[in-house]
Amino acid sequence: VAVEFDAVELAAPVRGVEARGQPDHGAGGELERCLDVGGTVDPAFPGAETTLSVNVTNGLDQQVRQIAVAAAGEGVEFRTDRRVGTQLASGEGRTFTFPVTRDSAGAQSFDVTVTYTTANGVERQTDRTLRTRFTEPANPAEISLTGVEAVARDGELELSATASNLGGGPASSVIVEV
Repeated sequence: VAVEFDAVELAAPVRGVEARGQPDHGAGGELERCLDVGGTVDPAFPGAETTLSVNVTNGLDQQVRQIAVAAAGEGVEFRTDRRVGTQLASGEGRTFTFPVTRDSAGAQSFDVTVTYTTANGVERQTDRTLRTRFTEPANPAEISLTGVEAVARDGELELSATASNLGGGPASSVIVEV
């Protein structure tokens, strides 16, 4: 299941497909100084575990510390839903990862809460909704049979072949029926 994020405005781009919320401009409300939150999800098939990567960038003019990132979403299962970090210098970014599973393709929202303490000891919280869409990878497994042979032995028909995965995705528990 691959995830595509609807983009909303933020100050700086993140790698990969983007999910963005409104920036936290701090006490002064300066547009050029903000805490940015975005994210990506690695491709996976429905029901398989993948990784939600939440990118937090400190656009404030001061270091922040005691960072906690929590993620939640309806219809998804998290192996862990909270990550912590010690500090982010001004301008520094960090990625917090969450193992996540979803059983089907479709629209998905993740509610992300980032709590942190400013350099002067003020605790702040930033809430974002990352709007996403789970889709299957463009190049799934593609099984091809080659070298198919049928041989009659002792009154029985014996079939043999080689099964190969020509696609870009993993294949397991392949069943060939005759």
